[in-house]
Amino acid sequence: MWIYVGILVALLYAIYKEREALGCDTFSFIKACNNHKGNVMRGNVGEEGDTNEELLNKIEDTSDYTKRFVRWRKNFILSTMSIVMLWFVLFKKLPSEWEMVSGILVLFVMLSASDSFYDYHVIKPNSDNIKNSVRIIRKSQ
Repeated sequence: MWIYVGILVALLYAIYKEREALGCDTFSFIKACNNHKGNVMRGNVGEEGDTNEELLNKIEDTSDYTKRFVRWRKNFILSTMSIVMLWFVLFKKLPSEWEMVSGILVLFVMLSASDSFYDYHVIKPNSDNIKNSVRIIRKSQ
């Protein structure tokens, strides 16, 4: 029973922190978050009056957006919710504590591996291309 309580507390904490990182002022599933106040976009939105150097800094900073969010929280939330839903659909019951913990771990590892794969093969090369373009622009000024 205590394992369920621990997982529930960890899940609620992860959801709270994830919504906070997305720019939500309150813990509400109804109210939309203000993305511009979230960790990923805060300070990176170009504005009228920004100098070229400030805009280039914001472009470069935006290209590294994945470094400003916590992947383990997202993976934990998805793993936990997926295991519970999967068990309800397949077996019409909650998973046992052992099934819950092992299922969360398996899905968590799979999601983390997927994140790493796409980060290395898609996100990092694109970020490097953006940084290279910014470097070329700076050099030409």
